[in-house]
Amino acid sequence: MLSINYQFSDNTMVYGRYARAAKSGGFNAEFVLNGFDYFEYDQETVDSFELGLKTTAFDDTLRVNLAAFEMQFDDYQVFQFLDREGASPSLELTNAGEVSVTGIETEITWVPVQNFRLLANATFLDAAYDKFDNPGGGEAFTGNQLPYAPDLKYYLAAQYMMEFAGGNITFDVDYTYVDDQ
Repeated sequence: MLSINYQFSDNTMVYGRYARAAKSGGFNAEFVLNGFDYFEYDQETVDSFELGLKTTAFDDTLRVNLAAFEMQFDDYQVFQFLDREGASPSLELTNAGEVSVTGIETEITWVPVQNFRLLANATFLDAAYDKFDNPGGGEAFTGNQLPYAPDLKYYLAAQYMMEFAGGNITFDVDYTYVDDQ
């Protein structure tokens, strides 16, 4: 990982980050009865880039964090149902090929008065298979959206905290929206 931070002032920082990671390959040993065509799967790698801003304002009562990111996966590992001719149907770990994920994320926290806090988080995401040939035959999955990767997700909340019996009680009202996934 390589990260560079620059502090513009006591209240504002920008950063850039690059990271490379890998998930090891392996074997589908329990499916050896189906032959060795899909017995082994390769290592998955990802290159990740992020640019961000973190700032506070109004005597630290408002905090805003923004981030733009991109991830490029090679040999993305995915469980896939395979129904090949001459073999038993099976769920196997395979390599999908190439995947890209790009997005923007924001987090806002505002404390307008003591003990009362408003929160808002939003993520805009584009996550798709750039290359995914179907090893089980049939139509390729190239261009499909990744499962569990909604285009839009956001969270809104209001919290009030009060001291009670040597501790704190928090009253919370929140709403979460998750787009199709």
